[in-house]
Amino acid sequence: MKTISILYTILNRFILVLICLMLISFNQNSFAQCPGTSATGGNLGSEGANLALSPTCSNQTTPIGPGATRTYTGLTVGVWYTFSITAGGTNGGTTKIWNGSALVASPYTVQASATSITLGSERTTAKTCVSPTTWTGVTSATLTYTITTPGAVSAPTAASTNCNGGSNISLTATAGANGTLYWQNTTSAGTSTANTTNPQSITPTNAGTAPVTTTYYWRTGNGGCWGTEASTAVTVNPTPALTTPSNPTICQNTAPSVTLASNTTGGTNTFDWTVVNNSPAAGGSDQTAQSGPIAQTLTNSGTTIGTTVYTITPKYTYNSVTCSGSTGTSTVTVNPTPALTTPSNPTICQ
Repeated sequence: MKTISILYTILNRFILVLICLMLISFNQNSFAQCPGTSATGGNLGSEGANLALSPTCSNQTTPIGPGATRTYTGLTVGVWYTFSITAGGTNGGTTKIWNGSALVASPYTVQASATSITLGSERTTAKTCVSPTTWTGVTSATLTYTITTPGAVSAPTAASTNCNGGSNISLTATAGANGTLYWQNTTSAGTSTANTTNPQSITPTNAGTAPVTTTYYWRTGNGGCWGTEASTAVTVNPTPALTTPSNPTICQNTAPSVTLASNTTGGTNTFDWTVVNNSPAAGGSDQTAQSGPIAQTLTNSGTTIGTTVYTITPKYTYNSVTCSGSTGTSTVTVNPTPALTTPSNPTICQ
């Protein structure tokens, strides 16, 4: 009779274990994808290996495992994926992901180094019994994964103002986490993966007469998912063109009035000039940041014609950046003051 009782007890416990294992479901994993992308994945296998009952029901205070693992296929090398695990059951606790070498917290973000990855799960907190015959551990486990949304681009090159035809501008930025930095040129919310060069070199060009501002964009991409973009505004000032000045002729010790003008708008137009006084003309001097006109008093103490030649450089300033245009000249002719030769005082007959 004692032997029969022992066999009966063992049989009951075996049946209890079998029932608990049957409760462990084999759930299909769900693939949450970014818009416009797709990928395939496998299933998370039964966790029976690490969630099985002990021969007698008792509190279990240490992890058991790792549990069953499953290989997920259809991944893209270089793309970041985020895996999250959920577990059924009534005893709460924390379920972690087994990545083949260690337990890692859920969610778990990893960059695919191959087209597949093998993962499992493990409950890391105590498992308890409600009664000697009832187990309240995990009854199912589902591993879901998404293509990781990459982080925002940071530290873009600061906005700048430049002169037309000036030195190339170097634009750079720092990629957000879990992705690759892509240059989108002038396209906001772009999704081009054609250019990963960092920094980018921009030639400042403006053939117009007013400043032009262009915004350039960077974005971090990961398998069709995109992070928040960053941008840099580049302003290019036009090159001022000098309106051809006059070439006046004046008398000695007077001032010309040479009007100065250029074709640029939207900023401040000024003019620098340098002077060559050709003797006997004198009085002209170099000046900077002038608005015009040229009205310096010029002299000619000689008896022949003299000239003062002004070489004028147009300047254009916008956003505290000054750009220069091609020079032009104005030649001022300075006539001498005629001196009468003392006439004779003759005596004549009637």
